[in-house]
Amino acid sequence: MIPEPVVAAILDAARIEEVVGDFVNLKRRGANLIGLCPFHNERTPSFSVSPAKGIYKCFGCSAAGSAVKFIMEHEKMSYPEALHYLAKKYHILIEEVTDEQGKQEKQLHESLYVATDFARRHFTQNMLQTDEGRSVALGYFLERGFTPATIEKFQLGYSLETADAFLAEAKKQQYNPDMLQKAGLLSHKDGRYFPFFRARVMFPVHNLSGKVVAFAGRTLSKDKKQPKYINSPETDIYLKSKTLYGLYFAKNSIRQKNECILVEGYTDVISMAQAGIENVVASSGTSLTQDQIRLINRYTPNITLLFDGDAAGIKAALRGVDLVLEEGLNVKIAVLPPNEDPDSFVQKHGKQQTLDYLHQHATDFVLFKTQLLLHDAQNEPVKMAELVKDIIQTIAIIPDPIKRAMYVKECTSLLNLPEALIINEINKIKWKKIDKDNNATTPPDVQTKTQQNKPAAPALISELICEREIIRVLLEFGTKEIPIEKVHETTNHTLTDYVTVAACIVDELHELPFEKTLYAKIFTYFKHAIDQNEPPPTSDFFLLHPDEQISRLAIDLLASPHEISENWEKMHGIFITEVVTRFKDEVLDLINHYKLTHVIKKITEISDKLKTSSSQEELTELLQQHILLTSWKQDLAKLLGITIKR
Repeated sequence: MIPEPVVAAILDAARIEEVVGDFVNLKRRGANLIGLCPFHNERTPSFSVSPAKGIYKCFGCSAAGSAVKFIMEHEKMSYPEALHYLAKKYHILIEEVTDEQGKQEKQLHESLYVATDFARRHFTQNMLQTDEGRSVALGYFLERGFTPATIEKFQLGYSLETADAFLAEAKKQQYNPDMLQKAGLLSHKDGRYFPFFRARVMFPVHNLSGKVVAFAGRTLSKDKKQPKYINSPETDIYLKSKTLYGLYFAKNSIRQKNECILVEGYTDVISMAQAGIENVVASSGTSLTQDQIRLINRYTPNITLLFDGDAAGIKAALRGVDLVLEEGLNVKIAVLPPNEDPDSFVQKHGKQQTLDYLHQHATDFVLFKTQLLLHDAQNEPVKMAELVKDIIQTIAIIPDPIKRAMYVKECTSLLNLPEALIINEINKIKWKKIDKDNNATTPPDVQTKTQQNKPAAPALISELICEREIIRVLLEFGTKEIPIEKVHETTNHTLTDYVTVAACIVDELHELPFEKTLYAKIFTYFKHAIDQNEPPPTSDFFLLHPDEQISRLAIDLLASPHEISENWEKMHGIFITEVVTRFKDEVLDLINHYKLTHVIKKITEISDKLKTSSSQEELTELLQQHILLTSWKQDLAKLLGITIKR
């Protein structure tokens, strides 16, 4: 039996375009790739692969699925065999466990997730429902410029100063102290339990599926003896070296932007995400590790390191970045002006100016390192010799020979040395390392941005089509946030709040039934998550769902034979961003369409009852319902710009 975390790592690492590309000649067409279907004979390509969605679909024979499904179908393998195949392809070590071991491990992990989720909710309640939390933590976050929506999204909180507050609440809710200790939430000494975090603002750390696995606690005390941050100890569900703060929220944006911005602090990630720069992660209080680099490489081969102007900090970071080059990734460095960090810079200058700054100042890592060390060497012979060795060591670990050759030419010019000398030194280094075989493979092809669908024309659509479109929007955009305007109950001021598309749809359609059972099943998953105040399920949850009907429907809805051509923008001036900005209105229109189909259906039912009603009391009640529903129908039709014939 393959342990669940390993299965998750395999599924997350498998790039659909690479897996299918091993067997099918694929050609780029917009955001997708196409080729001749390997499952039936055809002359015209109808087989489409979507890197952004992680699925393939043939519009000729209807074959469809994920990377695992493709290997199972094409190579006639079982599910475990397909996982082993992909694990080997992506260099993931599988250590099999017995069914009993797997069951025990699964139970332990589930218990730890329950414990960390309790802590998350407890810290949030402390912040929102206690005087200490509101004045200290909430005040701090608001002062830092975080909006309530951002605070809620990143699930920030506060651990009270009182030593027994956490344990008392845990006992009240019947949580096992031993399990809380295993989750890194309690420490044990002299036969007593103590809370690991006290009097700190709390930053939950999420795994790739959005579950809280650990916490970082920041003190607001001015006592210099207190460490500024303390992090959860490692547990069965949390390994610091394999975790990146913010990756759960950033991974889709990283894929779409084909770039990961790496910053140093938790607040850097949050502020940049709040400003709309979502492809940002931090290394969770540790030096960058090989496992963290490989995590990033699952989504993009391009990393930009964003530093403040602290030269000592930059030099310390440079020592670990050779690992990134060794994994075959492309690295750039951008240094902010003095006395600025990513948090302060983006809050002062906003999204566009920050992106412009990155575009103008991001420098290739090897060239940045060369220029930095040249400045330090100041033409001193001994320092220059050390500099040359340092730069050559860096170039030597780059696995791609073409990249390596380009850097040799650049550094030949910068260092004013013969190209043959640099190549000779690189070869010496590589011969020493050849037995270790530690050169990484070439990074995968980059992905392109996903495209939004074009808005539907304003016309009344049928109930089943409307249901299908609602489920499609939930699957594709359910985790995305849209601005919703609300009126404050006491001040009557209009406030803008950001909610997920799933929360918006569930809130509006909470009690309306779905006609099609399969649509209702999928909607129930979203409804349950929103009701429990949990993140909406991602499309991957449904694409990999054990229920074949659900996974098949998810693939059908997410795969489309059509896409928006870039020529629309080049030739006709129709910009995709215009579609994106209208997305909120399209979601609300879709909700109103669905309501309208139900209202019309209900009016028809009441009209039929009116024809057969014999009771005056029943007749009066039906007429009142008919008037109310007709009025509602007219309001909805007006909102949608639709004229409905009687």
